Amino acid sequence: MREFWAWLRLVFRTLWKSPLLLVTLLVAVVATNVRILLNRRGRKVWVLSVEDATYLPFVQGALAQMPDGFFDEIMLVVACRKFAIAEVTSELMSSGIPVSLAIENWSCGMIVFYDLFVSTHQSAVVPVVRRGPRVCLFHGLPAKGGTFVSEQWRFFDGAFLIGPLQERMFEDFRSSSRRSAELWGRRIGLIKSDALLNGKIDRTEVICSLGIDADQPTVLYAPSWESGASLRSNGTGICERLAEQPWNTIVKLHPMSYFPSTEVKASGGVDWIERLASFESDRFRHASRADITPLLAAADVLVTDVSSVAFEAILIDMPVVFLDCPEFFRQTVGEMYGLSEREARDSLEFNCGRDAGAVVTSPDELVTAINFALADPTAQAAEREQVRAELVFNPGRAATVAAEALVELLEASQGRSPESPDTQPTHHPDGRDSE
Repeated sequence: MREFWAWLRLVFRTLWKSPLLLVTLLVAVVATNVRILLNRRGRKVWVLSVEDATYLPFVQGALAQMPDGFFDEIMLVVACRKFAIAEVTSELMSSGIPVSLAIENWSCGMIVFYDLFVSTHQSAVVPVVRRGPRVCLFHGLPAKGGTFVSEQWRFFDGAFLIGPLQERMFEDFRSSSRRSAELWGRRIGLIKSDALLNGKIDRTEVICSLGIDADQPTVLYAPSWESGASLRSNGTGICERLAEQPWNTIVKLHPMSYFPSTEVKASGGVDWIERLASFESDRFRHASRADITPLLAAADVLVTDVSSVAFEAILIDMPVVFLDCPEFFRQTVGEMYGLSEREARDSLEFNCGRDAGAVVTSPDELVTAINFALADPTAQAAEREQVRAELVFNPGRAATVAAEALVELLEASQGRSPESPDTQPTHHPDGRDSE
């Protein structure tokens, strides 16, 4: 009943704004459901929602661990932004994952024929009508307070939790309302970190693939995307200073920064590929299309600001230099995440591990801090170890644990109500999924 009223409110809000838009949306939604029905052919339907191809590493490892013949019995429906459909589909198909149908992610809200819905983003459009488990597996470690926002979790049923830090935040969120208390959680881990933690990535191979010198130290600049973060505040100046140095510099931006410049909220209205092209040299590479995980394996030092990629560097005991972002802490955290400046700066849940790295306020300080980290990578190792203990469950085998959980959810959804107690994994802090 709750889903029905939410759906009804959505319809009336849309009708009030534009009757023509409502008709267009309803036609598109009906068409999507008809396409699923026509292609289903007795198979279970798994809807996988990603923003674009850069979000695939957060789930691909689990897809690769599925049992033999699994996809013969599954209709995989991939949902993403319109501009990313071709790339997402191509990447999955080239890795041996059959995609039965690709749709725009906004249409997920009105899908009624599915057995499992999984999203790599907590702010995804989630099916309003419950026909199977609706699961969030996240796209990174928790940061900045944007992980658990009530409005984003209205239609999710559960979460694949990454680590102890996120689990504590999840428990606090579950106690915040009657609806949140219904959520379940499974201790899974960070799927994309498995290869990094298992040492399966060859640093020299990654460096050589970028056409830079593997014998030189390498610095990775990976900033966040929001207003007030280092990229929008002074990204060009930072890259210019890094490009002047004798070490290798690799730049990898947040996926949101690569959205079209017309999507101003995401990209700041800048085509960052074009903006940073002038810095390309035999020591500077903008790896815009690469997954950041191999780049972390290739780097000696990470430079970031308020991005959760800092946690991923800490996982492998890499020195991290944080660019301070006064505007972000003073204004953006309040507007976007409802946090105070002090809370955002001082709490591990929100500050991405700043206490385990060097914090700098200018390009000159940045260069000095990088040189220090390169000279003594063991500095602040104890602080990194303390943070690392908070980060992930099942280190090195999260993909296997996730694959088992996904198979279990799909099997449970067959022929039984997804709301019945025996079909949902419940959240037990001492449960079998923890390390």
